Amino acid sequence: TNVPGSPARGVSRHPPMWEAMLPAVGPAPRRSGQRYSAAMGPHDEELVRTALEHWNRSDWEAVLRYVDPDVEWRTAAPLLDLPELSRGHDGVRAFWQTWTSSWTNIRVDPEEFIPAGDELLVLVRWQATSHTGIEVDQRVAFRFLIRDERVTRFISYWERDAAFEAVGLPARS
Repeated sequence: TNVPGSPARGVSRHPPMWEAMLPAVGPAPRRSGQRYSAAMGPHDEELVRTALEHWNRSDWEAVLRYVDPDVEWRTAAPLLDLPELSRGHDGVRAFWQTWTSSWTNIRVDPEEFIPAGDELLVLVRWQATSHTGIEVDQRVAFRFLIRDERVTRFISYWERDAAFEAVGLPARS
């Protein structure tokens, strides 16, 4: 599966020493007794669900309709040859191009949506097959910041505990 776009624009690879200079992506504020913040609500769950459905159909441009043109797209930790930080639609396209050059039959199925202050943590079952035939089925987490009905920041976590910690919630067993 190919993702259109130029891998040269919008992609940054930062050595660990530079991470301290990047914008903070630490814990989100948690408002006790409140399921959604004023900035985030049930419509954001539907937005993410719809975007993931488009992803599962390889409809990349449809996914980008839900992504802010200045999005910050991150992996929480180094992952293969992927950049830890990509910016904007061109950066996301380049990220997807790299990702889909290594994996086929990629499927992301949301299992649970968890409001976390102004963010939405989505527990996801990620399945794919490598080009060498290795099948992967892993439960991961995606963290979304949504403003004006667009994803403005996305962070993927291969370890769910790290995602819970990042948004200031207790990990689940």
